[in-house]
Amino acid sequence: MLKLKKVNLNPMGRNTGDCVTRMLAGLLKITWKDAIQLQCTYAIETGYSLCSNELIDHILTNRGWKRMKQPKQSIHYSGMSRVRARVLEIDEFVTSEQLRKGVVIFTNQHVLFARDNYYQDSWQSGTRAINRYYVYVGIKESRKSATNKKEKGVRK
Repeated sequence: MLKLKKVNLNPMGRNTGDCVTRMLAGLLKITWKDAIQLQCTYAIETGYSLCSNELIDHILTNRGWKRMKQPKQSIHYSGMSRVRARVLEIDEFVTSEQLRKGVVIFTNQHVLFARDNYYQDSWQSGTRAINRYYVYVGIKESRKSATNKKEKGVRK
């Protein structure tokens, strides 16, 4: 189970509306300003808004991350047989190598990343359910995955 590493990379100390930028800055080990410039560059290039899922997917896949399906847990309580995994449980679904390189985690209207034995965020988001996540697979593999996704869309 991961622990919270409470960090706010926003230079003005803001805590709302920029979780994508804070995640990119921490994940890529760049400044908040460089992260927002990266988002702007890709937004101009693709036409997607700064925090859209499409833009985030584009940035991550072009840098070697691959989108993974929503992790599920088999837990039986209160009549429920399947529940979504929580942020602090991501280490149960990824390898230690993937965690060492960084895992991007999407929850409902929020995004953050995990690395090693912690998840980094500016507030306690560990109990939120994971919607999807990205693991680092390398640039070549990631682009292959994105190409296959596009080809599947053309065939339909």
